[in-house]
This record gives sequence, structure tokens and C-alpha cells, in this order.
Amino acid sequence: MRLKTLCQTIAFAVALCCCFAASASTVSVPGDYSTLEEAVAAATADSSITEIIVGKADNEEYPVTYTVAAGQKVTTALTIRGASGNFKDVIISGGGNCYPFWLENSNAALADLTVANGYDGGGNAGGVVLINGTMRNCRVTGCTGGDVGGIYVRYGTVVDCVVDNNSVKNHYYGGGIYMQKAC
Repeated sequence: MRLKTLCQTIAFAVALCCCFAASASTVSVPGDYSTLEEAVAAATADSSITEIIVGKADNEEYPVTYTVAAGQKVTTALTIRGASGNFKDVIISGGGNCYPFWLENSNAALADLTVANGYDGGGNAGGVVLINGTMRNCRVTGCTGGDVGGIYVRYGTVVDCVVDNNSVKNHYYGGGIYMQKAC
């Protein structure tokens, strides 16, 4: 009888752990992580993190700007979104030094934020490289790319986004959006 109760207790504990390990989670910047880079790195290492909400600290007012030091490569089913739902409130800047985002997972998404001041001197976009995934309710502005200024889209989807004031250095594809095999 004691062995049966012990086995049932162990089985329940294992089932409970499996449920928590398989559940999706949301993290925030600031809050759980102080930088977007830290949050993306954590989500890349831990596939249970499926959403990063970027907002303001308690002592800040909107709009808030987060500058990334390097392009954030998203290869998992991860959504990065602005907390308020208004793309004017959360700005992710490349600081004039890098493209802010590179998405290459069909379930990756950017939503409700502005991508600004990105730069790529090579053959990519200055703002967002969207190999796969979705952008929804975003703005891409003030970015400069080697071949594409704002967004390079290949197999991705762009919905209800504003793309303005971007430029291209090499004059290959254009300052706004270049779509190749896009949905």
C-alpha cells in the first residue's frame, strides 16, 4: 500500500513538472530582463519563452526607446511586441549601427512597435530582414540598408505596417520594402 502511494505521488510530480516545462511563457523588458538582447538570448536558449513584451519602466512615460547593439536574430516561435499596442510607444533602434531584427521562423512575429535608425552596409535591409514570420501593426522608419532600406521580405507577411523615411545605399531594390516570395 505504501509503495503504491509513493508511486502515485512520484507519477503526479513528474506529470506536474512536464506540464510546467511544456507551457509557454511571456517575459517582459524591462522587468524580467533589462535589455531586449538578454530577453531574445533567453528565448533562443529556452523555447518555452514564446513572447517578449517590451514596455516602459514604472518611472517612464511613453514613448520609450531601446537601442540594440547588434541585430536580434529570431529563429524560434517568438513574438516580440510593444506593451501598449500602439507602435508609436515602443521604439527599437539600431542606433545607426545595425539592423534591429532578423526573423527566420514561420511562427516568429513583431507587433505593435517601431523599428528605427537601423543600418546595414551590406546586402540586407537596414530595418528588418524577414526571411519568415510576420510583422503586424509596426512602423519601420529612418533605416538605411545596402540593398533595401526598410524591410526585406522573403516568405514572410507584413500586415498594417507603416514604412517611411528609409533609404538605400546601393540603389538595387529600394528604400521601403523589397518582397521576394512574400505572402
